[in-house]
Amino acid sequence: LVLVPTSYFLHLDEVSNEWLILGATALAAVVTSFIDSAVIALASQYPLRVQEFFQFGVGLSTLIGSIYRDVTKLVFPPELIVESSLLYFYSGAVTIAICIASYLRLMQLNLSKKCLERAIAQESVVDPMDLVADEKFALLSPMDEQKKASTSKSSPDKWVVLRKIFFNESMVVLLFMSTLALWPPLVTEIRSFNFPSLDDSGWWSLILLTIFSTSDCTGRLLVRFRLGLNKGNIWIPIALRFLLFPLIVSSVRGTLVTNAAWS
Repeated sequence: LVLVPTSYFLHLDEVSNEWLILGATALAAVVTSFIDSAVIALASQYPLRVQEFFQFGVGLSTLIGSIYRDVTKLVFPPELIVESSLLYFYSGAVTIAICIASYLRLMQLNLSKKCLERAIAQESVVDPMDLVADEKFALLSPMDEQKKASTSKSSPDKWVVLRKIFFNESMVVLLFMSTLALWPPLVTEIRSFNFPSLDDSGWWSLILLTIFSTSDCTGRLLVRFRLGLNKGNIWIPIALRFLLFPLIVSSVRGTLVTNAAWS
């Protein structure tokens, strides 16, 4: 995050600057994917309420990024695009530094020590497909006594685990695919058919991204309200999400959905 804006001061030729920025972006993407997986695994060791706030934090991170961009664009006039971009990226780097400090503080909390010690102690005696016996820590129903007694101390076969989670894992893949194929690349290409001035100033795409981030945070706070959804029928809304593909593409091309309210 620091290297991308700092490359402006290195006065590199266009090709070298392009490779530097693409390389830094690729590295950030790979590191982010590893961190996401690790943090999700870490959060699963905590009580359910902590896991809920973690999910909200994922959405909040996107909203913070949108707010940073809105503020930097609002503070600086259009001709100072370089200064605006520099402040945006450096603010993100400072935020990451705060997150690192927060993580170190988190690891010192008594709750963290208790949860991690509990996870280590159970690692050798609990099948990963089973859930913690303590109802306070359980995501679903706790194990009954018979199941606990029959739990094997040996590690389960990974292919057995994969078969058990394959359907839900596929739903996760399709969910992310339908989201990231459209947001942010195509969403930011939607023009404002009713307010052309917002296109000229670059505000329309930021407005759409901010609305998306705000809605994402709101949705994550409402996860506990299932509205009849469960692991057996969750595929229905995920499949319906793919209707967004033709709708957003037509909006980008200006052929069918040509109203700001629809956007």
